Amino acid sequence: MKWSIILMPFLLMVCSPESVAISPETIREVPPAQNTEALPHHPPSTIQTRKFSKGEALYIHYCADCHGWEGRGNGQGAKYMDTPTPILLRHELLAEKSANPFVDWVLSGSLLKFQLTDNVGSQADAKVTALLAYIKKLPTTDWETIEAGQKVYEELCVSCHGLYGHGDGSLASRMPGPLADLSDSEYQAQHDNKELMQIITKGKNAMPGTGDILKAKEIESIISYVRHLSPGYENYDRFCAACHGVNGSPMQMVTLNDDEKEIIGFRNIEMLSFDTAYIKSHTDKQLIPNIQHMLQSERVTMPHFSEYIKSDDVREIFRYLSDLLAEYP
Repeated sequence: MKWSIILMPFLLMVCSPESVAISPETIREVPPAQNTEALPHHPPSTIQTRKFSKGEALYIHYCADCHGWEGRGNGQGAKYMDTPTPILLRHELLAEKSANPFVDWVLSGSLLKFQLTDNVGSQADAKVTALLAYIKKLPTTDWETIEAGQKVYEELCVSCHGLYGHGDGSLASRMPGPLADLSDSEYQAQHDNKELMQIITKGKNAMPGTGDILKAKEIESIISYVRHLSPGYENYDRFCAACHGVNGSPMQMVTLNDDEKEIIGFRNIEMLSFDTAYIKSHTDKQLIPNIQHMLQSERVTMPHFSEYIKSDDVREIFRYLSDLLAEYP
């Protein structure tokens, strides 16, 4: 009893909050305690097993990459599109009693009663106008000079100025300031050929001069190519040149032997040629529908699916989206 009375104050001192404070250094030295108690068991939530519907499987195969798995326009391929990917999960599209407008839109690009994306009409009109002006110049373009200038441009200029002159090349971010858009009509109007010759020859700001490595004729060809840069050229190169040829004369490549070492090209007579005779024999009113068709059928935006899918399958996709809209309004 006597010893317990003597030890009591000591025990109270040792067990006080001030006496058990541990420094951060001490905490680092103490290994974490191993929890030997069994964790409580939580059974997984019950998920109802289901099967893919035909419409869902078709949608995933043909549509989900761009429009997203739930039709919200957020698929992985959407970022590569030239116009915003339409959101399909919307009442004005799926509340129709008939699936026919949707089917026609998917198969042939027919216009819908309402606009799926913002400013698409104005963007399409601008592309048509730019392409019309560019196509009409194809027969009179000095292609030998343009091709020579393009070759030098792609060797020395494209890394900063970009493929189409927008100043968005791979090294543009390292420049002290934003680069001019060479394809812009205002920039083209502000700089005559003499000024461009001086800039390319002697350099300007962070841009090095090429006077010691290029001949005057080569610099002149670069200037011609810079003059060639335009919205019309960009749209034609991206959407039309693969079929109609870079210069408006369609070429078809043919292999002469099995090992593919010898390949020649000849004019593809089955494809429309934008030559002088064609341009002179067609008014703008006649040319515009053909240009609109090219823009609708090119593969950077939504392709026509008439060659790949049947109308009944499109109706299955429509039914799937309608059911999805009811589930996620």
